[in-house]
Amino acid sequence: MLDVVLEQRLAQTLFMAGDPAEAVACAARTAERAAAAGDPLGELHARINQVRLLVQTDPKGRLGELEALVEEARPPFEQAGYDAGLVALWGAVFWVEHYRCRFDAGAAAAERAIEHARRAGDRQLEQPLLHGLVGDTALGAKPVDEYLLWLDEVVSRYGNRLVIDGWRSSGLGLLGRFEEARALHATTITACQERGARIGEALSAQNGWRIELDAGDFHAAERIARRGCELLQEMGERGYLSTQSCQLAESLYALGRDEEATEWAELGLGLGASDDVTTQMLARQVLAKLAARRRDHAHAETLAGEAVALGETTQYPIAQADSHMDFAEVLAAAGQTDRATAELERAAALYERKGATACLTRAQQRLRELAAQ
Repeated sequence: MLDVVLEQRLAQTLFMAGDPAEAVACAARTAERAAAAGDPLGELHARINQVRLLVQTDPKGRLGELEALVEEARPPFEQAGYDAGLVALWGAVFWVEHYRCRFDAGAAAAERAIEHARRAGDRQLEQPLLHGLVGDTALGAKPVDEYLLWLDEVVSRYGNRLVIDGWRSSGLGLLGRFEEARALHATTITACQERGARIGEALSAQNGWRIELDAGDFHAAERIARRGCELLQEMGERGYLSTQSCQLAESLYALGRDEEATEWAELGLGLGASDDVTTQMLARQVLAKLAARRRDHAHAETLAGEAVALGETTQYPIAQADSHMDFAEVLAAAGQTDRATAELERAAALYERKGATACLTRAQQRLRELAAQ
């Protein structure tokens, strides 16, 4: 008899080890075998996992496909009390919310998936979802100091200090505790390398990049983002690569390497799906600042305004605030000091609400600079 859960563990292992294409193929084979065996629940389960993995390798249009599968699978899974399938279903909901930057909803979906994993009596199903719960809670509305205390509870409930410390480093960076953040990030990278978790190493680059960006070490930010991009390119992964390309572009812009920054931002846009909100925002923000630097102020303002509007659809306060910061930079370059000041004040309010003191300090410094002009 086909063990769909075991087969999906294999697909997940292949993905984390850095072979996304084979992971997708494994899930597809499982769906075909379940269909041939007359197992409709197993087939739906495997198809959900297949499309979820395709989000990483061929992302355009996949979120809608994943949503449709969730709606198809929910009634039969719930009627049958098929907890293993409901783990996959709520995990898929998590991915949809995550890519659209509705992080509070994403964290709630990940928690639902973990509940079903516990009902199924399978801690191995639970562990891949912990990253989603911890990560989306970090990115959502919970203030940073509350988040760090919450992580201590998560350790006692779920274990897996590697995942938790990786996200703890991000919170410490937002508080300006950069040496602690760097040390934890380095520990996370080493552990991923020792375990052969190439996807984990690549994704950890996003937190490391943010730590260095807030610390003002743009050379380190560029180095970390480039390493993440190289790993993802080697593996043929595209979902995360689109975002990390834009993060690399942001670092290159800060270093004054405008031609390279343009290339990476455009690569991110080309790779990313239209509903991958982080990619769409950050690419526009970088391209807007590059346009302002070329004195193409009208185009710059259009792009920066689009990024702000996209941010308003999200549950991602740091990205919302960042978009206001970048809009302010574009407006200031055009001599629109009053409007730039208003955007900085919006950014500062969002950073303050999140408790991101390192970011708030940067916004306040820029406000003082504008006031002195």
